[in-house]
Amino acid sequence: MSRLQRPANLACDLMDFVDPVMSLLDYVGMVNQALAVWKDELKKQRPRRSEFSAAIRNAMFTENDAGWQRYAAHMAKELEWFSTGKP
Repeated sequence: MSRLQRPANLACDLMDFVDPVMSLLDYVGMVNQALAVWKDELKKQRPRRSEFSAAIRNAMFTENDAGWQRYAAHMAKELEWFSTGKP
């Protein structure tokens, strides 16, 4: 979703929170890893919301706890269920 399509209060990108020295190739690979978990979870009759945030944390923020805390707090502004805790 482009910056113009997002609500003003959710106008940050995931890239704003990940390690700034992460390569684009690593970024794309980690996003794909997280989305694969999402796809599997969405196939379930009762998907667990905690798995969505855990997938992002495990794929993108394993060594960046401060970035994760900022990202999770940002996402929780719009998605109250988005976990700020550790999976």
